[in-house]
Amino acid sequence: LKIWGYRNVWFRFHPREAKVIYPVELGDHAHLNDAFETCFISQKEASFPAPDYDGPFSHWAQMIQAEQYQQLVTLLGEDFFSTHPDPRMRAARGMVFINELDMDEFLDRARQLKHNAEG
Repeated sequence: LKIWGYRNVWFRFHPREAKVIYPVELGDHAHLNDAFETCFISQKEASFPAPDYDGPFSHWAQMIQAEQYQQLVTLLGEDFFSTHPDPRMRAARGMVFINELDMDEFLDRARQLKHNAEG
């Protein structure tokens, strides 16, 4: 059993831990917002996932994806993206980092998160 977790507002891991990195285009952000506002309307004005962020969850997720993209631009250079043979990489303005865990790794991470949340 393999469990995929993505780096997001709830949990962050170092980019070197990413097993898969998926490009996100500007149009994908619009779909994310539409899906969020349609499916999670009660959370549109929620005070979580962070007390220091006031806005829709989907906007914060986009900010994280853009930050992850900038990390890769810093690491690989702008030319890597602007000259990449894959049009999705050239159009990317965000990245989703995915980590693959086996069951023991997943349970260890879950225990860590629980411990951190409970103090």
